[in-house]
Amino acid sequence: MFVLDSSFFNSSELIIRNVELVEMNYISSQNGFFYINQFKKVDISNITLSSFQNFQSYKGTLFSIQNSKEINILNLSVTIHPTCLFKSQFGGLIFLNRSDKISINNLQFNSLNLFKDEVQHTGQQGGIIYAYLTYMYAFNMQNIQAYGPFRSSADGAFAYINIAEQIIIKNAIITQFTSQKNGGALFTNSEMCLSNVKLIGNRSFFSGGAIHGSSVIQADNVLIEKNESLFGGGIYLINNFTPIQNITFKDNVGLIRGNDFSYYIDEVQIIQFSEFNSHLIPPYYIKNYTFNQTQKAIYQTDYVFNGFTYFLTMKFRMFGESEWIENIDNNYIVQNRYNDLTPVINFAEDYNISYPSIKQNISLNTTQFFYSFQVQQRDSQSEFLSLINIFNNTQMSFLYFTIFSNITDNCLDGMIQSRSSLLPSCSYCVDSFIQNTQSDKPQTKCLPCSKDYFDLCQADFSSLRKGYWRQNLTTDSSLIHTCSINQFNCIGGNFTGKNKYFLNYYKQSLNYLQV
Repeated sequence: MFVLDSSFFNSSELIIRNVELVEMNYISSQNGFFYINQFKKVDISNITLSSFQNFQSYKGTLFSIQNSKEINILNLSVTIHPTCLFKSQFGGLIFLNRSDKISINNLQFNSLNLFKDEVQHTGQQGGIIYAYLTYMYAFNMQNIQAYGPFRSSADGAFAYINIAEQIIIKNAIITQFTSQKNGGALFTNSEMCLSNVKLIGNRSFFSGGAIHGSSVIQADNVLIEKNESLFGGGIYLINNFTPIQNITFKDNVGLIRGNDFSYYIDEVQIIQFSEFNSHLIPPYYIKNYTFNQTQKAIYQTDYVFNGFTYFLTMKFRMFGESEWIENIDNNYIVQNRYNDLTPVINFAEDYNISYPSIKQNISLNTTQFFYSFQVQQRDSQSEFLSLINIFNNTQMSFLYFTIFSNITDNCLDGMIQSRSSLLPSCSYCVDSFIQNTQSDKPQTKCLPCSKDYFDLCQADFSSLRKGYWRQNLTTDSSLIHTCSINQFNCIGGNFTGKNKYFLNYYKQSLNYLQV
């Protein structure tokens, strides 16, 4: 790693030329291989890079450049192999922060090696490039060749560009880039001028198959073809300007709105707040909570249990439309789980902010949009902000909602109190039984019921009396059966089973039932 910091020796210009980095294996928790800070001018040219194994940092694995007024990058050729573990939260290769003038000319990404397997990147913003400029200057890119298949968990699988006066892109092709969030190729809030640009076969999981951004104020020979997203197969617009006429749109797919372009989501509302429990088969794994909307985008529920997993269903209303988008009638969306917005939504944890909720992926079969999280209390916090920003759209910052609730570890009957990561939390009794199946006396026992069928129990799980069995973890009395061969074989307790005890007995007998 090279640290080049002008604040130590008051230099005005930095020149880096003719560097070849072959089979790079680089891991850093902070900056890229070149860390550059506080120069008036930075000129970088003729850089070649390849990586097979690891290429990881927090911001810009190759270049982390900040507080430098003018940055020029010329002739950069990069090959990242599908075997490479490629990670960077902000800018997979290049991180440019608080700069005035930025120019990138002749960037080639995997253009010399067209892989069949997908290159994967993990990050938050900018799969290849992250740039944050002062408002008064333009961001220039020309002679760009970027080839997939490439998948990133970041907004803007190729580039994330923020607060530039204009983005000028000339002579560029970006193809087969996929964002698991927004902006298959580009994510920006700035006006765009495009000339001789081809965006082909890109995809995003939520908005902007090719571009998630502001208006295109100038275009010349622009092709946007075979891109796909839920909202705006070609372009998702964060304002109400119509794309200018001399853009060629062809075979783009907007699965919910706008094959070629879509206007922005104007409003979001929570439909239901629910507890999720993976130990039960449907429909026993959902418990709905009562909640109230106190103000626009602010919700209140009485309490949540520390250590439990919850999910929210939600609906959207688009700009210029009166109807809400609530239930999805496209099986392709549901089967591919594109309605699961957990990877799309930005949580506090994504920005290293300490909050008592973290993302938690769940297997939920629903035709509604949802996101899921687990409550993990920190310190003595009794209320939590569930969501910071929905779609990371800096100009549409009102698109967020807040959930307030008391966090409790005062467990109810049918629950046990445990500690997870040194935090007190609750769990249902069945967890203890599963973990102690070899023990005659589990450490903690659910509150037993006095009836043959325990439909009046407060707990979601409870102990079967001897002589009864169930096939799954249910409290539904119609699904609980009497052991008709030998009642002593059915030991009861918090177990399930349909195992045969003797060779010719298939269903009724039960011996040492296990989950």
